[in-house]
Amino acid sequence: MSRESLMAGAALALFALQALQAQTVNDGPDQARARIAQDTLLIAVTNYTGAAAAFVADTDPNTLQIVFLQKPDQGDSHVSDDGEVVFLSPGATEEIQQELIQAAYNLRYQRRLSDQNGQ
Repeated sequence: MSRESLMAGAALALFALQALQAQTVNDGPDQARARIAQDTLLIAVTNYTGAAAAFVADTDPNTLQIVFLQKPDQGDSHVSDDGEVVFLSPGATEEIQQELIQAAYNLRYQRRLSDQNGQ
């Protein structure tokens, strides 16, 4: 996948994030979901060459890393268990990108609710 394609993918992911933020703000009383979308910094990782399973995520809960895998053998498109990283395999459609980003935000939201209930 060319660098231009990866950057176009990153732009699509950013667009999806912005759409999610706009939708989330309109959710009404659900301020926690809105804060997550507003506080999250999207980071595109475009030059990663290792396996998805070996990727070491940053430890910042306010970032969502989107890793654009360069080869199919690096792994499938998926979201990490904690919702901190979205892995996109080559050829991932815009629809898949949006679904995975939404899934990551849902995981992050559920974790925040769980953290708040545990306090």
